[in-house]
Amino acid sequence: MKILKLILFLSILSSLFLLVYRQSDKKGFRKWWISFRMAAFMAAILAGLIPNPVEAIETYIPSTSNKSSIERVVDTLRGGFLKEIVYRINEDAGLVRAAEEACKSQQVQDNINHLQDELAKGNDNPGIHKKYLGNNVWEHRARGGGRLYTREIDDKVEILAKSGKKPQNQRKVIKRVKELYVNKKN
Repeated sequence: MKILKLILFLSILSSLFLLVYRQSDKKGFRKWWISFRMAAFMAAILAGLIPNPVEAIETYIPSTSNKSSIERVVDTLRGGFLKEIVYRINEDAGLVRAAEEACKSQQVQDNINHLQDELAKGNDNPGIHKKYLGNNVWEHRARGGGRLYTREIDDKVEILAKSGKKPQNQRKVIKRVKELYVNKKN
């Protein structure tokens, strides 16, 4: 595994070095040294030799209203901003039933958990694809069949629904999400 990481590191380093070196406006040895240091640091992070400086903190805050509850607050050390994950699934009984039906499969549950974790880390496209449903509502798709329906407002990510890949479950959830959040007229 170490050899694989080293090979990955060296290949990333060489490509990043050439890219940074060509874009640099410095001259001579200084240009080489700055380009090498920057490329080495980025390649070490990408190869996994330096851990990604993201910290996730599980925080459960009791909610006085049934509308939504904050499940997780993520503080990234790089940006210093807070990302709140707000679950709104429990606002509709049909979406709750569909999520329970979809999560009977352990693979789908694991996929949805992965999508949630990546969104909490600030990853804007956590799965294999994301589809825009309208009114800032997105469907995030995982390779194993998990689907997560979200809406981002300011620094909050609202999880609106969960579904599986099975057509009956997925169509029902998309139809209900569109009724509640996309086609809603205020």
